[in-house]
Amino acid sequence: MTNAATSNVRALVNLASGYSNVALMALITLLVTPIYVRVLGSFEWATVALCMTLQGVLFSIDLAIAPMMLRDVARAEHSRELTRVVLRFLRLYVGVVVAALVAVDIVFWIWRGTLHGGASAGSGTIAIALHILLFQFACQFTNNAALGYWHGRERQRFANRRVALFLIAKHGLALFAVHFVEATAVVYLLPFAVLSAIELIVNLRQVRQELRRKIDAQEVLTLRVQNDGETPPANPGFFSAFARMGIVGALVTLSSQIDRVLLALLLPSEQYGTYFLISTLVLSVLSLQVPIFRAFLPQISASAVPRKRARGMMFTTLLVVSLPCLAMALVPELVLRLWLRNESLAAIGADSLQLMLIGVALMATYSPINALLVSMHRYSTMTSVAVLTLLLQVALLVALFSRYGMYAAALAWFGCGVLQCLAAVWLWWHDRRDHAPPGVGR
Repeated sequence: MTNAATSNVRALVNLASGYSNVALMALITLLVTPIYVRVLGSFEWATVALCMTLQGVLFSIDLAIAPMMLRDVARAEHSRELTRVVLRFLRLYVGVVVAALVAVDIVFWIWRGTLHGGASAGSGTIAIALHILLFQFACQFTNNAALGYWHGRERQRFANRRVALFLIAKHGLALFAVHFVEATAVVYLLPFAVLSAIELIVNLRQVRQELRRKIDAQEVLTLRVQNDGETPPANPGFFSAFARMGIVGALVTLSSQIDRVLLALLLPSEQYGTYFLISTLVLSVLSLQVPIFRAFLPQISASAVPRKRARGMMFTTLLVVSLPCLAMALVPELVLRLWLRNESLAAIGADSLQLMLIGVALMATYSPINALLVSMHRYSTMTSVAVLTLLLQVALLVALFSRYGMYAAALAWFGCGVLQCLAAVWLWWHDRRDHAPPGVGR
């Protein structure tokens, strides 16, 4: 089998594993969330929802780290630098966790003192739940170093299997706890925190064993490199790259949520509730790009002909994301009716969903170009596209809201899709040479 054929097979296996994991997570969410809501009650579930929202915001930081780790691990796969690369990112994950915990703690205590005038029974419960959540976040976020190591080595099936097993165990233990111990937010969160800690320990130990087998025993990952007591030499551009990718990640996150923020302020609550449901569906469809990105970025980063691998990524993206979006855009009301089981909401939201799905289909064409930009360290170009996308989205929302209401957000999604599609075409043809990324094939 040729190298190209082998790469294609690996990509297909990793894609199948990635989408199986996505399907499992969606299925678990659909099955257990109603149970949690019913058993916990409105107040306790509100506390859980608050904690989960905060965790989602904190995990968005990984948008700046994960692509860099996949790229660098893929390039170091067959060198003795692999341990140093993994260690560098492990330290980065730990550093981000420490900074995030301190920042959240400071903000929480300020909020607690100013808004509630000190401690209360409710705020005390929230404080306990918050700190359990922060411990869980610390473990899960640091665990991304292990997952990034396996993803970078194109071992998504191995990584996803571990994630799935621990996810099932967490929900199983949480369901048992809220039914047979106590139906509170704290009891719900404890199993997730404890099993996240076990998951982190097990996965880091596995990574260490793999590196021991792969490289000299004196370069084994612990929490330092045991090489005569010396730490690995710093990469002078590493933290600069992280900062620049952090800016890109922040802009992308803001762009994906700014419509919700603005419409929550501008729309009546009932109309916003309808838009929130539509945007949730659209963001779920947009997230279908993630397994494709994880499957192809390591290959693009390590290839001497990255554009060839990017073409494969483009074909897969069009097949898996863009074409289904366009198909659903032909029958948006039917899609909403089947999903929501509500005729009136389906009729209200159909036009907006149609235009947003077309926008997502166009946006998806930028993902393979973005993978190329990451592999080429072209952070300024990524920042420029992200800034233009955000500015266009805000401008269209502000300019069109008074006339079109909720539909203005759909027009903004469509406009951003056109912009990113044009950017993809221009960037692809602007540099048509298929040359290796920095540090590959040299």
